[in-house]
Amino acid sequence: MRRQSKELEQSMIQKFLALVPPAVAILTRDGGGGVATFNNRADSPNNEPSRVRFAHCQNESDILRFKSDEYDSIGFDELTEFTLFIWTYASTRNRATYKGHYPFMTGATNPEGIGLEWVKSLWIDKVPAAEMDADQAAGYLSEVNQYAFIPALLGDNPYMEANDPGYRSRLEKLPAHHRMALLEGRWDVVPSSYYGEVWSRERHVIEALEVDGRRIRAVELLGLQAWHPRWISVDYGWTHHFAAYWHAMLGPKVLTYRELTGRKTTPSALGSQLAIISRQAGEVESIKRLFLGPDSFAERHAQHTIAGELGAALKPYRLPHPERAANDRSGGALLIYQLLQADAALITDECPKLIKSIPLRQVDPDPKRERDVLKTNQGELEDCFESYRYGVYSMMRAPKKPIEDQIADRVTSTDPTVALGQAMKAAYELRSKQGRGFRQRPADDWGA
Repeated sequence: MRRQSKELEQSMIQKFLALVPPAVAILTRDGGGGVATFNNRADSPNNEPSRVRFAHCQNESDILRFKSDEYDSIGFDELTEFTLFIWTYASTRNRATYKGHYPFMTGATNPEGIGLEWVKSLWIDKVPAAEMDADQAAGYLSEVNQYAFIPALLGDNPYMEANDPGYRSRLEKLPAHHRMALLEGRWDVVPSSYYGEVWSRERHVIEALEVDGRRIRAVELLGLQAWHPRWISVDYGWTHHFAAYWHAMLGPKVLTYRELTGRKTTPSALGSQLAIISRQAGEVESIKRLFLGPDSFAERHAQHTIAGELGAALKPYRLPHPERAANDRSGGALLIYQLLQADAALITDECPKLIKSIPLRQVDPDPKRERDVLKTNQGELEDCFESYRYGVYSMMRAPKKPIEDQIADRVTSTDPTVALGQAMKAAYELRSKQGRGFRQRPADDWGA
């Protein structure tokens, strides 16, 4: 199986046709690739000819085409180009079709691609992938010994170097991260890493210290005070993970000092969690702004937008109403690069998922989006980075939102009368904060 049909045709199908004569097997093409039928009926356990299907899954939904199929073995070429869902669903089609056969799945790949994180987790680190839920993680751990990693380097294939003596030299000329991955088989580097050249745990992560049996938190070591400007960023998800981060300005540097992640949490419950966590010594932190992913201002939960419901939950705690986060993906990615390069972005060790996420971000291979981080739409670590990007870019680069847009953000009802009341209330509250009076006209003047 390959991810795209053209890859399937150019690599696997063409090689098959070149190596296997028609007397041995006949390839019948179909819309999804093709099926090769071998002339070995007499040798088959079921007295049926062996068949090999060539298929692609360009979209995740393509794997559902095989929901009624069963295969004794399934192989993936360039496994890191696939998502965990495709691999997991394919495993349900991997069944023994005759007695005495043990079904199995294999994957061949290089350490790069959108699936790098989950493949590395399952085969290299031997830990559940970040996007697995509790049941999936438990299932993986119960059969972790069935996941075997077999490394293969260029030196392990003498025929390749014999047929192409210059291949090693070309690999050696690659940039460092690509060379270490493709020539040395390193899984601890990301070949197309967006931040690999500027990220350093030693420079950017502030660790707590143990002194005389007392743990001194990173924020204490940095001298974070109540008067330092603080804000929160949230990337909300229901089936996807939500991720929230607390940030502060320490002079010219951005400090990200707290992390909260989870799944299937309502906006109201999340608002309560944010408020409770923000309490310090019985008082709520002085949070100036809260940036929320733009989708949450359109998507609805129950009768209100996610932003509206979250804002309502925050209000009793005197936390700010959510603002629409700036969504310039490439601008945000580049700003983070510049901050890391200047050592102007600090992260405490209380944000472990963000620390893991940043060096794993990859450059988008599309030339039209070369300044952007590759978006894979999978995994908790990606959600963590999205929330971090919202917080850093929205606060550092985005201008203050016009009051008219702030009023619109607070209108959550679809009922015209209720919406008008919400707009008038929001206008009064916002203009009062700005020191601008809001005088209600006498009833007998209304409509005049």
